[in-house]
Amino acid sequence: MLSLILVFAGSADTMMSFSYRHIMYYSMIFNSALLVTCLMLKKRKIEWKLFKIVVVLLILVFVSMFVNADWHGYSQILVLIIAFLFVENVDYFVFWKLYDGFILVISIFSLAVIVMYMLFPTMFIFIANYLLIVIGNGDNALSFVNLGVTVVPLFSMQMGVRNYGLFREPAMFCIYVGLALGYNLYSSKISSSKSLIKILIYLVTILTTWSVTGFVAVAFLMTFYLLFYFRVMDTKEKLFWISVLLIALLLALKFEVFGYLYSRIQLHGPSEESVLSRVYSVIGGVLVAIINPFFGIGATNSWQEFDRICNLLIGRTVMWANHVTYYMASYGCIYILIFLGGVYKALKKITDNRIAIVMLVFVLLLLCGEVMTYSSLMFILMLYGYKSCYD
Repeated sequence: MLSLILVFAGSADTMMSFSYRHIMYYSMIFNSALLVTCLMLKKRKIEWKLFKIVVVLLILVFVSMFVNADWHGYSQILVLIIAFLFVENVDYFVFWKLYDGFILVISIFSLAVIVMYMLFPTMFIFIANYLLIVIGNGDNALSFVNLGVTVVPLFSMQMGVRNYGLFREPAMFCIYVGLALGYNLYSSKISSSKSLIKILIYLVTILTTWSVTGFVAVAFLMTFYLLFYFRVMDTKEKLFWISVLLIALLLALKFEVFGYLYSRIQLHGPSEESVLSRVYSVIGGVLVAIINPFFGIGATNSWQEFDRICNLLIGRTVMWANHVTYYMASYGCIYILIFLGGVYKALKKITDNRIAIVMLVFVLLLLCGEVMTYSSLMFILMLYGYKSCYD
């Protein structure tokens, strides 16, 4: 569990590691040392066939760095090493059990804090005197109360307070919660009836993030889940899902969710930046990748080229918010194909081929909202996929 917590802390995904980068780097170094020590104490031999996959990825990163004179790929090297060491130490299904439990705790705590904030907002203003985090400068500065397991934004939005969990963005929180949701919905290794409460908690958590990317991804996931399984559910489960859908519809009407979603896809007003970011993260990212499809153009060069292309296409820069196109542009198509192949194989290990394809599309939709540059999580999932070939 400690190593998994350090995987979270050793990324730029959480608010703490994003705000204080030394926490991220110290966590990555400590986690590497911890995992190496555990491997030595267990006296386990490393999986050489899996190691070869990592070596190929490292070679692609090194080639990209040297060809493009872009040395910022060093962080990707550390990310891959941590992912490999983690997979060598922790069984795949133990990982899911730990991950599911950790995300469940964060989700429950964040929901409880959201309720407290709605009931006693002035209490959080007082707490902010001691536990304040400020992101940005000047007029763009955003203030948060840092409660460790979750952060609370001290600024109002169109939909009220948004659930960040312990992450720097609601969409990032959706990625982590979404993986746990998908596991509980589709895994053949757990009982669906025992997971209904957890599934409901995860759905409510994603709803409170007000992330359009998360809503679209979850709608896709749930549609296929009900199409595949509703006919074979027992009466209890059918009543549960009918009740959930009816309550969700009533809440959506009460809180004008459909109006909010419509406003978020408009190419004018407050939503313009978000829409352009999602669209051109795909278009611009692919155009950057075309420059050097084999090895990419480097971790930093890709951002600069992305900004240049966006300026040419729309006369402005937008935030790059697509994990897949970023890695394809930075390290090449071979790199991203190995990544996607591993993720698919990992998903196939917990369910059947048909569902694994649905889950892969779901993951890709989630990754349309953020770039997880320093995170080992998705590469851990990828390597579990390749390890499953040799177990």
